[in-house]
Order: sequence, then C-alpha cells, then structure tokens
Amino acid sequence: MSRTFAGFLIIFILAVAGGVAWFFLRDRPGERDISAKPFPQLPEPQFAAADWPWWRGAARDNHRPDDQPPTTWDEKSNIVWKQPIAGRAHSSPLILGEHIYLTTAETNLQRQLIVCLDRDTGKKVWDTVLHEGNFPNEGHHPDNTHASSTPATDGTLIFAAFANGSSVFLDAVDLKGNRAWSRECGPFGKGFGYGSSPALWGPYVYLCDDSPSGGWITAIHRQTGEIGWRRGRKTGMGSYGSPTIWEVNDRVLVVVPGNGKVTAYDARDGVVVRETGGLGETSANTATVGDGLLFASSGYPERNLLAIKPDGGIAWQKKKSNAFPYPPTMLFSDKTLYIVSDQGVITTLDAATGNQLWDDKLPGSYYASPLLAGGNIYACNRDGRTTVFKADREAYERISVNKLDAEISASPIASGNRLYIRTVTHLYCIGK
Repeated sequence: MSRTFAGFLIIFILAVAGGVAWFFLRDRPGERDISAKPFPQLPEPQFAAADWPWWRGAARDNHRPDDQPPTTWDEKSNIVWKQPIAGRAHSSPLILGEHIYLTTAETNLQRQLIVCLDRDTGKKVWDTVLHEGNFPNEGHHPDNTHASSTPATDGTLIFAAFANGSSVFLDAVDLKGNRAWSRECGPFGKGFGYGSSPALWGPYVYLCDDSPSGGWITAIHRQTGEIGWRRGRKTGMGSYGSPTIWEVNDRVLVVVPGNGKVTAYDARDGVVVRETGGLGETSANTATVGDGLLFASSGYPERNLLAIKPDGGIAWQKKKSNAFPYPPTMLFSDKTLYIVSDQGVITTLDAATGNQLWDDKLPGSYYASPLLAGGNIYACNRDGRTTVFKADREAYERISVNKLDAEISASPIASGNRLYIRTVTHLYCIGK
C-alpha cells in the first residue's frame, strides 16, 4: 500500500467517523439544553369575564364561580346547539370573544387541524389544517387521540400542540385561521401518545413532553415562535401531564409532575428551582394550586398524592390508593381538595392536613377533569354521563346525572351560564 493511498484512507475513515458523530451529537430539537435568550416582555393578555383562554381557564383552576349553568339536560332538553366535529379528539375547547376554538384529528385523512365555531350558533366559521400525514405509528394508546392537547390563546394568536411524525410541534394561527408560525419543539418518542397542553405566562408559551425515550420542557416566544429556553428531562416509563404556573414569593415557577417527582422551573430562564420526590413513576394530569400549596398525583405504578409547600418541602402525602387520580386533574375550592379518580371514586380531603372528609362512588370511568361552576361540580364519564353534585365539605349531595349520546373524555368548560361538553362526535352548548 502506497503512503499516498494510506493517507487518503485515513482521511476517509476520519471523515466517515466525523459524520457519524455529527449525526448523533447534532443539536436536534429537544436533545440539548438551550440557555435563556433575552426577549422583550410582551403585554399581559387581557380577557373578558366570559373568555376561557386555555386549559383549566384563565385562573388555571377549572372554576366558574359566578356562572350558573344548567344542572339537568339530555339530548332533548337544555341543548342550545349541538355541532358535529369531524375527526376524533380529547382536547377541550377554548372561548375568546364570540368564537370557540378547538383542535381535532381526522385519522383517515391523517390531518390535524384547528376549528373555529360561532359561540352563539355553533356553526363553523373556518378550519385550518396544521399538519397532514405522518401520524405516529407507535407510541399511541388506543384510548388516546392525535389531538388531545387543549389549545391556548393570548387574545391575538391561538396556540395548538401536536405530535406529528417523530416531533412535537407548536403552531400559532391568528383569529382568522392564518398560520403565524410553526415551531418544532422537541422529539416525540414511544409511549401512550401526546396530550400535554400548553401554558402561558409573560412572553412565553410553555410546552413539555416526557416520552420514555427522553423528555424536555421549552419556552416558546409567543409572538415570534423562537425558543426562549429549553431543558432536558430525565424520564423512565414516561409521563403525560401538562405544565402549570405557580406564583410563589414574587417568583413565577413552571411546575411539571412526572418521572417520580414534581419539578419547578424558573419561568424566565428555565433554571430548576426545586424538585420534590414521592410520586409514582408516571403522572398524566396537571398539578393544582390552592392556599399556598401545590397538589400533585401519580397513577403508575403507584397512585400517590403530594401536597407541596412553597419551599419544596412536603406538607403531607398519601400513598398507594386507587382513590387518587391518574388522568383527571384534582379540583381545589374553599380549603378542600375534590378528587375524582379515573375509576369513579370521589374523595374530598382537607387541603391543609390531607385528612379525609368524605368519599363516595360515581358511575363509570373518567378521563375528563371535574369542573366547578355556580357552587356545583360537574364530572363527565366515558359513558356520556355527567354527574352534578354540590361542592360541599360536609357530605356528598348529588343533584343529577345527565346522559348524552356518546363518550366524553374531554374536560367540560363553562362560560356565561352555559356549559360546553365535547363528546367524541359533537360539541354541545348546554343552557336554558
């Protein structure tokens, strides 16, 4: 072998090795942390009293204390309108002004889209296809959908998150359905599918994914779609919860349960402020805030529940009970934690101590989270039944059980004395 040929061979081998190293080490979205970038602050969104701008409402608590929606209905009574929605989705609608916005996925056409309806009539105003094709073939539970993430708005843009192909995207459209920007936020790995809903605070939209193959959380500038910061998350079996905002001692935290713990990030720069262990490996709901505490639960392999103090310490904890929720998010009101488990066990706890007040059993199984409106709690099950009961610390008082024609897995919302319930086939507006 000549010295010249040997030299070329060495160069070729080094080039190939370098290419392979670049392929595995390059900065693919979500695989490397991104330090916080300086973005100017944006005006805080301003909403009308009737608006429901994101997952769990403007106050992030699933409350509508001043509304008085009906407590009885069926397919023939107290239905203001009933609008068929093409495709299948478990996302909840949002309300902004005179319009309703919701996402859906048409599996046969492999299309993920956002739909705008007229709030008074339910008639479709427009729809916009955001992704077409590339539905993930793996990492999808049969009960899940390709549009399970509830959209959010800042009053100017609508933000919708979808897993498509091997990535999670956040898309922004204006109020007429025109796409403003689209951002590939991070990889989507195997698991039970995507369902984490975006949270808003300051200039950012926060989004996360805890796939078994690796997790991440990121802050996306809501005006430009640029990444403000991104942090990797160590995952095991994977988790499926949504981030929420917790304002503690003049500091704003983005809180995510999952992977056996609750992690709190500084909303401005993504620095981990504190982590609190004690959950099971997998969570699939959103942490709840009330009276200075944060409440979080896990569903697999252990159903645990934590009450966390502002300093990250544990105020109280409970372990290994089927009464604790997996997909449904807990509801806090008047020093009381109301829990509807996916198995239909309803439990109330004193929020300060964790002491049980009362429990009962509701019919059916539950993916939807309970809603509090007008002093009553609305719990929708997968048989299409909604049980309405009093928000009462002392005892369970059932008001009604109301049946619609199809499965309910999306969480209900309320606005202006009307109730909006999404089944797997329709969106209902319920009112008098």
